[in-house]
Amino acid sequence: MVSSPDHSPIIGPAIRQIHPNKVGFIYKPADFEAHAAHLREHTKEKIALVLSGGGMSCIYIVGALIALFERYGLCEPNLIVAASGSAGTACYYKARQFYQMAYGWLNLLSDEKFMSGFSADIDYLVYTIFKTKNPIQTDRFRSNPIELQLAATDYQTADVVFMSPQAGSDIHLETNEIYEAMRASKALPIFYGKQVVIQGRTLIDSMLSAQTPFLIERALQNPTIDRVIAFDLTKPGGRSERVMDASSYYQGLFGDPDRSTFYELYKQGKLEREALRRAQLQNPKVTLIRPKGPLPADTLDNQREKLLATLIMGYREALENNALRHLLTGRFATASESPRHRLHTAPGLPPHVIHARGVVPHGPLSDHTSLPGSG
Repeated sequence: MVSSPDHSPIIGPAIRQIHPNKVGFIYKPADFEAHAAHLREHTKEKIALVLSGGGMSCIYIVGALIALFERYGLCEPNLIVAASGSAGTACYYKARQFYQMAYGWLNLLSDEKFMSGFSADIDYLVYTIFKTKNPIQTDRFRSNPIELQLAATDYQTADVVFMSPQAGSDIHLETNEIYEAMRASKALPIFYGKQVVIQGRTLIDSMLSAQTPFLIERALQNPTIDRVIAFDLTKPGGRSERVMDASSYYQGLFGDPDRSTFYELYKQGKLEREALRRAQLQNPKVTLIRPKGPLPADTLDNQREKLLATLIMGYREALENNALRHLLTGRFATASESPRHRLHTAPGLPPHVIHARGVVPHGPLSDHTSLPGSG
């Protein structure tokens, strides 16, 4: 069923609806080893993935990660640095639950119990969706040696804080603190209304920790990393930044009087962030990936159809990205080459589940369901 990333099909379903009460794990461990071995034949470089925030638009990154796995075998980067809207994605990735990651985005995050209007229930997202309905497999998460760093903003100092179950981070997470770390990374004050305290530090989500400059800087500080692939969905001055700036201003103006200087510290942090951004644009170790155009799903838009369209866009653009192709295979695409695996929807079918060559009809699929192109 699984063949080399240079041949089609690598796997039948690109996204598969998984029954919430089953592990629903499509690939066996040996399949991941085969894909990883294929990539090691083409590059010996140690790779870090940087996954920015951006709210619901972060499903673009989900599509891109699945494409990079299916096409190039990228499933074992040495480091993942993620924040905000991508914090949960990073945890599913570390647990090797690529398709459950997509299932949750398409079928659970579109629920109004999670997001309605201008409010988001992060407790429901983390403890109901990530832990119960579509659970992150903690045994796989803990056993995978990929280093994971999740970012949040310290509410007292406006510093970007990195949390990890591995040693060497600002906050070394205990076994069950990964859920609180995800909650802290997503705790945007104006929509969530809560701060998260971990090991005595009060943490929130902000544009300092959600955008890529401080995340890339963290990856570059790791002496073992040769190349950084950074997905950046939060452009300066864009809607995500305006939303987060308003949220940070809200915290500085109406928050705890003892921390009324937060917004001033936040503005200083933004100046440092822009200096880092300018330097990183010239850094040959950094491959920066941005969407080619407007994303169907905006920061606060969890309509299922738009989420699906954004995932497809991330999948396609990752396959079409020549810089990624060269980094992961050592060669550039020729003018006549085009991605073999393209996702598309078919009229009249519910866009809950998609397939490498079309749409899988809605409904639970067993582990033995035969899908088009899966042979």
